[in-house]
Amino acid sequence: MNTQTHVLLAAALLAKPGEPARNTAIIAGALVPDLAIYTLFVWSKFAGIPERTVWSELYFQPPWSDAVTVGNAAPLYIALLVVGLAAGQ
Repeated sequence: MNTQTHVLLAAALLAKPGEPARNTAIIAGALVPDLAIYTLFVWSKFAGIPERTVWSELYFQPPWSDAVTVGNAAPLYIALLVVGLAAGQ
């Protein structure tokens, strides 16, 4: 899933009219899974790496691919933790 889809799904499912603090937190939370991608992009600009190289090579190599995978799997880890804690009680 890409960043735009994270934001759209989170907003559609969780946002409420008239609750700006809640909605801001929801959007911020939707952006978090892709922090590694933003970091890669900014770093590559400072390093002078061509975008073609970033998106065709670096993005798919460790440590970037590992960071993207972990970031996007975090909701699953949290869900499993909640289920495990609930099952243990």
